[in-house]
Amino acid sequence: MDKGLHDMRNDLAVAIGTLHALIDGKLPATPERYGDMLAALENVDARLTARRAAAAVQAPGNEQLLAAVI
Repeated sequence: MDKGLHDMRNDLAVAIGTLHALIDGKLPATPERYGDMLAALENVDARLTARRAAAAVQAPGNEQLLAAVI
């Protein structure tokens, strides 16, 4: 697995795990926790945006396909 994909999965796991803990009442909801989840999701978004841009350069003219896949 490439490092970028590994990093995205880690960021998603952090956000998902924290949300589950908040919903279950195992962690108190704090601005810092919400900020951590937001940062993790923003990292995933940035990595996906970069991958889409790189793929568009490698396969010009396939923007609609790339948008559906990435």
